Amino acid sequence: MAQHPFSRRQLHQQWQSVERAAREVERLITHYGGLTDQARHDIRAKLDELLGDLEYFFLIRRDGYAEVHTNRLREGVYFTDEVGLKCASVTETTAFDYPRNTGERIIDISTPVYVNGQSPYVLRSGRIFPTLSRRFKGPIPFFLAQLAGITCALVDPHVRAVSVGLFGVATVFALIEFVRFEMHYKSWIAFMREISHGRLGKRMHPKTRDEYGQLAFELNKLAIGFEDMLRKMVNASSQLMDSAQELESSAQQSTAALQSIAASMQTTSVSAEEQTQHMQDTMTEVHHVQKQIQELNDFIQAVASTATDAMQRAEEGNASSARWVERLQAIVDQATSLSQSIDSLDHIMSVMADALSTIQKITRDTHLLALNASIEAARAGEHGKGFAVVATEVRRLANLSSEHTKQIETQVAQIPNILEQVRNNMSQTATSIQEGMTAATETGSVLTNIHHAISDVAEDTAHLRSVIHDISQSGKHMIAILESTHALSNVVREQTESVSASTEEQYAITEEVARAASVVFQSTRDLRAIIERFEFQSP
Repeated sequence: MAQHPFSRRQLHQQWQSVERAAREVERLITHYGGLTDQARHDIRAKLDELLGDLEYFFLIRRDGYAEVHTNRLREGVYFTDEVGLKCASVTETTAFDYPRNTGERIIDISTPVYVNGQSPYVLRSGRIFPTLSRRFKGPIPFFLAQLAGITCALVDPHVRAVSVGLFGVATVFALIEFVRFEMHYKSWIAFMREISHGRLGKRMHPKTRDEYGQLAFELNKLAIGFEDMLRKMVNASSQLMDSAQELESSAQQSTAALQSIAASMQTTSVSAEEQTQHMQDTMTEVHHVQKQIQELNDFIQAVASTATDAMQRAEEGNASSARWVERLQAIVDQATSLSQSIDSLDHIMSVMADALSTIQKITRDTHLLALNASIEAARAGEHGKGFAVVATEVRRLANLSSEHTKQIETQVAQIPNILEQVRNNMSQTATSIQEGMTAATETGSVLTNIHHAISDVAEDTAHLRSVIHDISQSGKHMIAILESTHALSNVVREQTESVSASTEEQYAITEEVARAASVVFQSTRDLRAIIERFEFQSP
């Protein structure tokens, strides 16, 4: 126990009372699983029951906040004075000399309250500092006056009997008045304690209408006035709670609606911005398409020019193909004539072969005749020498003719093969020329088809140029529309951003109203909780 200016004997009863009350508080908090509303109610009742002649019991947090107080008017108050902070920090039962702000001196004994092994609360108890009792202060002047009268009676025997009688009457009246005052005083103290405990329905019932009774009536008036005031506060707080709750609900609904609107406006703003960007991109794309259309138009123009040139080239190719076919036909005719000439040459070669065969036969016969002439010349002797020379020369010529004839036969024998090769080559040439004529004819047909196709391309190109021109005009018109739409989108986006900003501002205001309504509702509920600490008389 900490040091204090009081003896153990003086503090023992209060010491035991506060520790017993602390154990009851611990039991109730543990039973209800915390300091719930029902726990507060039962703790108040238990502390009122255990209060006795103590001035107060109250349960405080470690920061000095009074959770429960036997004086209902003192609940919810922070006791942060020097003694209050010391009491809030005790770790064992401790007594303090507490100079109260009402001018009273209090013996305060505080003890920690344990919950689940922790000590989040402290229970404080108070007893008014003992002074000279009214039981002694009230009769002292009376007894001093009586002592003076007795002294006078003893000094003067003539007034002794009267003094004794008056002393007796005064004593009786004094005792009666003292008892009456003591009874009224106790009733006043009990009544005031009931009022401080929140029982506003209590009333004093004086049996006299003297000053004591009038004081009781005045106390009743005070309690009734206080009760009426609290009743009006209850009604006003109920209405205020309903209004605050309705306002908070409306504000929350408005906040939700504004939040939804703000989200929608934000989405709209983003969509408008995206649409504006999309319009800008579309305009850029349309400009790009317009440029490509112009390039396509230029390309089509080039294609048309190329098609015209191709038509001229196709016509020239067709004419060249026709001339080529004519020339090939002339070659075919010449080849046919050459083939006929080769056939005639075959006949001539056959005649030449027959002639060479005859010449060969004549050469052999001439050689035999020359040989016979040489033989006969030899037989003739001297007379036959001249003939022998002639015969020898004839034979030499015959041999020479035979050799040349053989060479001619050899050459002539090769001519049929050569002619056959020439004939085969001419046949192949004729076939190739015929194929060339066919190809040339097909080329002419192809060139004709190309001419027709190019002509169709030229017509389609002319039509395409017309269509592209229309598309180009439509593109220019579309660009004008897009520029107008883009400007309108900018206006819509700016207005949407303005509305979104206004909505957000209104949302902030509504949210502030909702917070204010919530604060009002919470404050009103706290006020209602304070008022509910008191008990009213049934109307």
